[in-house]
Amino acid sequence: MTGKEPLRHNLSDTIESGEHGGSLTITDIHIVAKAQLSNLERIINCIVNYSTQNDPSSTDLECNGITSSSGIKDYTSIRRKARIKYNDDVSQVKDVLRGETTFP
Repeated sequence: MTGKEPLRHNLSDTIESGEHGGSLTITDIHIVAKAQLSNLERIINCIVNYSTQNDPSSTDLECNGITSSSGIKDYTSIRRKARIKYNDDVSQVKDVLRGETTFP
């Protein structure tokens, strides 16, 4: 990955291209998600910084009550969603990366 790809994964392309060599696993999804986590964090920071650019008192984001977090959906949650919504096809679970920003 070059870092210019969208955060949404398309792991079916990996399988079809032969890069993976078999059925997709949750571990494979986690590898892709971990590689993209810093991009998500960068995007969240850009959103927060952009949203506060017209308020000179917003230079210290935590003191103003603005918080953000990001992470990766855990193994159990991915498995559960794949089972319930996608007939156990884990490659259909697209919301593996999570981000949240809270403004006061």
